Amino acid sequence: MTHFSKTRGRGIHFPRLYDFIMFALTKGHRDAYRRAVLDAVKIRSGDSVLDVGCGTGDQVILAKQMSGPSGTVVGVDISADMLAVARRKARASNVDVSFHCADAAHLPAEAERFDVVMLVTVMHMVPEVDRAACLAEASRVLKPGGRLLVVDYAGEVRSRRSLVSRHKLHGAFDLDRTTPSLAEYNLNVLQRDSLGWLDLHFVLAIKPELTGNASSYLGTSVAKGDGKSLAI
Repeated sequence: MTHFSKTRGRGIHFPRLYDFIMFALTKGHRDAYRRAVLDAVKIRSGDSVLDVGCGTGDQVILAKQMSGPSGTVVGVDISADMLAVARRKARASNVDVSFHCADAAHLPAEAERFDVVMLVTVMHMVPEVDRAACLAEASRVLKPGGRLLVVDYAGEVRSRRSLVSRHKLHGAFDLDRTTPSLAEYNLNVLQRDSLGWLDLHFVLAIKPELTGNASSYLGTSVAKGDGKSLAI
């Protein structure tokens, strides 16, 4: 859940405190929160998944459990401290996942590699000048027909209920202002809605295939509501 940029980023480097804060914010229900995120992007058996800004790895581990033995899940983060904890958690959970120290605007992955890319509470930490590069990279590494999930704070600050959603970087970011730019990166919005947790909202988009209707993925019209290649 952290952003990283080689020159401008604000990576998180206090994994124990981070996990404690997440435990407190979710009132001890971190797994339920993570599952809500993954349900929004509809992880399927066999999916190849990239979690950009994976933090201490909880979401990566759950994504692997949902994608099954045939699925591939990769987490990237700028913070070596966060990744060290993520690797320990993965070993303790006995799941086969990989982690890489990487920049969200320069992902070390080949083009059209993943079925799913997730940016969960990442974009608000990305300097505005770098956000376009992050979305372009997400699109680049998605397969045709692949899904992008962006989870972050949205709407006018005065309408937000929680203090966390109004605080500093959180309050300065509005996911609703980012959504229109997705089309510039060959990403069609399928769904926009509240996540139901922590005053967060999500946008689910798809990278169109050469033929077919992107909205058919949901069966409905659009709804509102390290530097090594990851060739693995």
